[in-house]
Amino acid sequence: MCGRYRLTAKDRAIAKHFELDEAEVLWKARYNIAPTQEVAVVRQDPKRPQRKFSVMRWGLIPYWAKDPSIGYKTINGMAETAAEKPAFREAMKRRRCLVPADGFYEWRQSGGKKQPYHIRPRDGKPLAFAGLWEHWHRGDEVIDSCTVLTTQANATVLPMHDRMPLIVDPRDYDLWLVAKTSQAGNVLDLLGPCPSEVLTAIAGVEWARKEVETSAANVKLSREEVQLTRQRFTQGITDNTEVVNAQDRVSKADDARVRAMYTLGLARANLARATGAAEKTYRK
Repeated sequence: MCGRYRLTAKDRAIAKHFELDEAEVLWKARYNIAPTQEVAVVRQDPKRPQRKFSVMRWGLIPYWAKDPSIGYKTINGMAETAAEKPAFREAMKRRRCLVPADGFYEWRQSGGKKQPYHIRPRDGKPLAFAGLWEHWHRGDEVIDSCTVLTTQANATVLPMHDRMPLIVDPRDYDLWLVAKTSQAGNVLDLLGPCPSEVLTAIAGVEWARKEVETSAANVKLSREEVQLTRQRFTQGITDNTEVVNAQDRVSKADDARVRAMYTLGLARANLARATGAAEKTYRK
């Protein structure tokens, strides 16, 4: 299953990884993307040999649906059966997409408590969930929506859940996106889990704490750079522009530290809520 994930990469990194026009990529970092929210999607341009960046609602609404409420039930589709299920089969043939992410979340039950885990690529690069999309309209209401396909869990995810997002290897992006025929069979080889070594799972609070430590270290380094730059300016080795640029880097590093602190707070709160709920259930 995939019910929560994150996409925090910069526009430039997303554009570079997915070979997009950077001017089209407008995305604000989000750390806890949930069903029915707007999500980033990459599609193949049907008229030109290039990819397009779009934003869609998470929860696929088939073109034949009477109303959008079906989207609450279609945030995920099983990759193994998507070509057969009425809600997904047409999209599986003709409307495949990639859903950019840089990690997703699962919970592990242990001793009556739930521990959140952040599952992310080891190399730190963006990854792509295999998705399907649909265009739905009734009267004046128009909605572009998508679903994230899931597959059997690999060894990294299995301790938390028996299902995981279907992750597409970058070498297979074109194969997944370009529906050259009205058949889904040409992508059957892509429907299994990614190799376990591609991902690593970090306990939620531990991961957030590491981000705080890293960002705090970056702030320290940036401040030291400002001091050195000021000394160089005083000695006439550099101009004031370099000082201003160094101060700007400090400001950005400190912003990253504040965001990391906020994420750590959320992780601690989520863990506390999950632990409390689990303890109530256990007592019952």
